[in-house]
Amino acid sequence: MSYCLNPTCPSPSTPKGEHFCVHCGARVRLGDRYVAVQPIGGGGSSRTFLGTDQRRLTHNRCVIKEFEQQGDGEAFRYQIARIEPLFKHAQLPNVLAYFERDQHHYLVQDYIPGPNLGQELQTSGAFSEDKIWAVLQEGLLLLKYLHSQRLIHRDVKPTNLIRRDGRFDLGYLTLVDVGSAKIATQSTLAKPGTMIGSAEYIAPEQLVGQVTFASDLYSLGTTCLHLLTGLSPFELFNFRDGSWLWRSVSGPITDDLAEILDRLVCRNLTERYASAEIALKDVLRHCPEASSTLIMPASQPPIALPDTQPPELSWVCDTTIPVEHPITRLVLLPSGQMLTGDQQGAIALWQGMELERTWVGHTYSVAALAYSPAMAMVASSGYDRTLKLWELDHPTPRVLLEQGELVTALAFTQEGHLISAGRDRHLRLWDGHGKLLHIFEGHTAPVESLAVSPMAPVMVSGDADGNLRVWHLNQRICLRQLAKHGGSVSAIALIPSPDPEEPEQQTVVTGSWDMSIRLRHLNTGGLYHALAGHLLPIRTLALSADAQILATGSQDSTIKLWSVITGQLLDTLTDHTAAIEAIAFHPDGRLISASQDRTLRLWRGH
Repeated sequence: MSYCLNPTCPSPSTPKGEHFCVHCGARVRLGDRYVAVQPIGGGGSSRTFLGTDQRRLTHNRCVIKEFEQQGDGEAFRYQIARIEPLFKHAQLPNVLAYFERDQHHYLVQDYIPGPNLGQELQTSGAFSEDKIWAVLQEGLLLLKYLHSQRLIHRDVKPTNLIRRDGRFDLGYLTLVDVGSAKIATQSTLAKPGTMIGSAEYIAPEQLVGQVTFASDLYSLGTTCLHLLTGLSPFELFNFRDGSWLWRSVSGPITDDLAEILDRLVCRNLTERYASAEIALKDVLRHCPEASSTLIMPASQPPIALPDTQPPELSWVCDTTIPVEHPITRLVLLPSGQMLTGDQQGAIALWQGMELERTWVGHTYSVAALAYSPAMAMVASSGYDRTLKLWELDHPTPRVLLEQGELVTALAFTQEGHLISAGRDRHLRLWDGHGKLLHIFEGHTAPVESLAVSPMAPVMVSGDADGNLRVWHLNQRICLRQLAKHGGSVSAIALIPSPDPEEPEQQTVVTGSWDMSIRLRHLNTGGLYHALAGHLLPIRTLALSADAQILATGSQDSTIKLWSVITGQLLDTLTDHTAAIEAIAFHPDGRLISASQDRTLRLWRGH
C-alpha cells in the first residue's frame, strides 16, 4: 500500500502503484519517484513517513519529512540551501530531494537501517557506563561538527540517534532528523523563535524559543540520563526545587562521568558547557579509550560534478569581429555553426566566425534565441513582442505569438518541444509545429530566464523578483522553489549529472542582478558555491563542454571564468568595453562573446 500525503485525506491508504489517491484524488508520488508507505512520527507542524524510491529495486527505502509552510516559505528554502551540502557527513542522513506542494515542504532523506537508542534501551535495558561514554564521545563529535557549521540540531534525543546497521563500532552512530536543524546567526540567536524539540529533552531556554549551541548539549545530557537510568528525564527532575534526582536512581558510575553529565544538564546557561569542543575535551581526558577522531563509514560525495579540475590556463582574445549592431543573443549549433540575434532584430547564421547569411527576424531587438537539433528548428522572440519558429533552410517564420507580452527566454526540450517564458509571468509549452500544449502558472513576477535539463523532464525558471522554480515537464507541476536571489534572475544553466542512472543529480547555476552567481543541487536546492566579484549585474552564463569551467558575463563589461568544482576564480577577461550580452563555449574549448561594444570576440586558453 501507499500512503496519501494529503493531510485532509479521509482514508490515506491507497493501493500500491496508483499515481493518484483513490479516496481524495491527490497525487501520490513526490516528483515521479518517491512514495510514502506509512507514518512513523509527527507532532506540531510536521509529520514523518517511511517511503520508497520507485526508481530503485534494492535499498529503496527513504524517509519523507513533511513541514507546514510558514509564510511564503522562503526562510525554509534558505535553510535547506545552507544545510543540505553539510549533510554529506557519513553520520548524518543524506538529503535526497526537496519538494513543495499544497503549502507544505517535503524533505526526502536516506533511510538509516538499524535500531535507535530508544529501542536499544527497551530491548537491552539501562546503558552501562562504558556505553554512556561511547554515546557522549560520538554525540559530542557530531555536535562539534554541526556547531562548527553554525547549525543547531534542536532535537537531540534517543530516537534520533541510530546505530547504522546495528553496529556498535565507532563512527556508526547516526544523528537523524535534519529538518529540525537551525542556522545560527547573531540575529537568530538574539531573538525568540518557534519552540522545536521534544519537551523531555530540551533545554529551559529552548522552551521559550531562545535556542543556543549549548541547548544541544543539554539535550545530549538528558538523553544520556534517560539511557543510564531507563527513566524519562521528567521523572528524574524535581520541579519544586529545580534539582536533578538522577544520581539516586542510577547504577554505580565514576565521579568523572557524573560531573560531566551534571554540567551538560545544568539549567543555568552560564554553568553549562559553553561548547561541544569543551565538553569533548573533558570526555577525552577522563575516558582514555576515547578518540577525538571518528573512523567513519564511507560518506556521500559532496557534489554531483566532474571530479577533475580544469587546467590552469591564461585566456587571451585572438579574434575580434566588428559588427554593425550589437549582438544580443548567440547559440552554437551541433554542426559548429552559430546563430546570432542583434539589436536591430536581424538573425544571422555564421560558419566559424564568417557571416554566412542574414535575415530579418524582428522589427526590434532580438530578446531570446534557441535551436532544436531534434526538429532542426530555430525559435526567436523580439522586443516587437512576437515569437517565431524558423527552419534554417527556409527562413520564413511561423508566428506563434504576436502583440502579446514580451517573451524573455526560450528553450527546447530533447524531444523538440519549445518552452517560452515571458513578462506575463507564464511559461508556455509548444509542440514542434507551434501548437500550444500547456501554460505553466505560479510565478508572481515577470519570468526572465529559463533552462531545460538535457537528462530529465525538468526545467528551471527565474523571475524578476529573484524567485526560482523547478518544474516537471511531464507531470506539468512545480516540484519546488529554490532560495531566492536578491535581484532578478537573469541567467540559468544546468550541469548534467555525471551518473546517467541518477539524472536528477544535476547542478543548477543561476546569475542575478544582485551580482551573484550560485551553484545548487537541482533536486534539493543545496548551495554549493556562492560566487561574487562582478561589479554590475550578471547578464549571461555558459559552461564548457566538460562542465569544468563556468563563464559569467556582466554589465560591468567583464567575463569571469570559474572552476565549477572549487568555485575559484580562474581568470577575468577585460577586452570588451561595454556590457556583455551573450557568451558560449565552442566544443573545442574556445569561448565566444558578444558585447554592447559592437564586437564578437573569440577567446582561447593557453
